[in-house]
Amino acid sequence: MSPKAIIAVAVTSMWSVTLPVDEQGQPLMNVMSWMDLRGARHSWELVKGFPNVQGYKLSVLLKYLDRHGFPPRPPMR
Repeated sequence: MSPKAIIAVAVTSMWSVTLPVDEQGQPLMNVMSWMDLRGARHSWELVKGFPNVQGYKLSVLLKYLDRHGFPPRPPMR
């Protein structure tokens, strides 16, 4: 699907899940949860580096702490 085809993004009470739908509101795929590990390998590539704390590049970890107030869970390997 082309990004130009997206006409809206809605927020619901389905905490931290994404469900892409078509123009008629029909699901385009299965829901993606924040616990979904299909993208874990890619996420790891974004946060790793030197120097690091539990696998997180220090600058990334400090940004996360500043924005959220708590550390992310350790990366899965």
